[in-house]
Amino acid sequence: YLLLSGAATFTCTNLAFNNTGTTAGNMNYISFATGSTVTFTAGNKVLADYQALVAAGNIRVDGVVQTDFSKFQVTGTGGHTLSLAPTGPTITAGALSGAVSTTYGTASAPATFTVSGVLMTAGITVTPPTGFEVSTAFDFSSNVGNPATPITVGSAGTIGSTTVYVRLAATAPVSGSYNAHNIVLTSTGATLVNVATATTGNTVSKASLSVTANNQTKGYGQTVAFGSGSTLFTSSGLRNGETIDSVTLACAGGAAGAAVGLYDITPGAATGVTFDANNYDITYTTTGKLTVLALNTYAFGTTNTGALVLDGDGKIVTRGQAPIIQTTVGSALVQLTYARLKNSGCAYSAEFSDHLGDWLASTDPSLIYPPGVPTEVVVDNGDGMEVVSVKFPIFRNNGGSYEKMQQSFCRIAVTTNP
Repeated sequence: YLLLSGAATFTCTNLAFNNTGTTAGNMNYISFATGSTVTFTAGNKVLADYQALVAAGNIRVDGVVQTDFSKFQVTGTGGHTLSLAPTGPTITAGALSGAVSTTYGTASAPATFTVSGVLMTAGITVTPPTGFEVSTAFDFSSNVGNPATPITVGSAGTIGSTTVYVRLAATAPVSGSYNAHNIVLTSTGATLVNVATATTGNTVSKASLSVTANNQTKGYGQTVAFGSGSTLFTSSGLRNGETIDSVTLACAGGAAGAAVGLYDITPGAATGVTFDANNYDITYTTTGKLTVLALNTYAFGTTNTGALVLDGDGKIVTRGQAPIIQTTVGSALVQLTYARLKNSGCAYSAEFSDHLGDWLASTDPSLIYPPGVPTEVVVDNGDGMEVVSVKFPIFRNNGGSYEKMQQSFCRIAVTTNP
């Protein structure tokens, strides 16, 4: 006789049997325990042979002779497996077809396994491990599940063999662990069944990403600060709706003394709340440039009329503004009005001649500014330009006496990029 205990499995290779249970090996009966099976390699048997084997009393369960064939099931072709039939909800699943791999931001092609159930009181819940998705649709167009929201296959009763598709999600990080993890199959009253992912080969590769600094311009003598926290950049290749909040910029031309010319602006250290640099193969390009321009000075006397406009190329054009030099604000003031490109770094200076012919800069402490009169007013035109009005005094304190400057000898200069 053959006595099986627990979940034992026995294969009868080249071992025939007749309907009375006698065999070439003198096996008189087979005794089953729950979970045990016997596989017969003989391919010439039919269901009736197994039914007769049970009817003859040659099959026992835990030592008790059985004659009711409904307690057993026969599966397979070209050889059969005889086992105890399920007495409650039972999930059966095949192995996963293989490993899956992808690039971050793109879901992998799927692997598959099949699942079925008998005597079910509810459907089978399929829960993938972290980083994976499952679906019963090959294109994942419906019934898609993840670890937080698993899918259900079938319903109460018999669940026929169903293909489940398994893939790495587009959001699976490069640093994740995906080998030898379980896809868990559960249902009310059924024993849990695990379908393992492949032990090797489940990988997520880094996505390509490029970051380029924006072009910048400054005049010679001006300072541009570079360093961390900059938003002056563009990027290409971000996935899953992520954003880079800031980068660190480095450039040799930011100092005031940097010579006129072009300088590389090199970005680095990209950071962001939704962005993880570990998921990317980042190329920090040096195509962004800082242009350092030479500065020119344009001088104007009191006889000039028309407006001075400094455009992006440093050319002087008229815009119909007020004259460059005005005296309409009162006999104590001279006014300069000019237009400039916003944030262009344009600057002005003024000098006045006293009755002795000496020139005094507008910053000379002896010059007297009337109380409450703003020395500079900037008006935004709303078109990328701004109008600057600067008022200068024409009186000075000369040793305690107030002296009117020679307005006809006022000279004003505006410095801009060429």
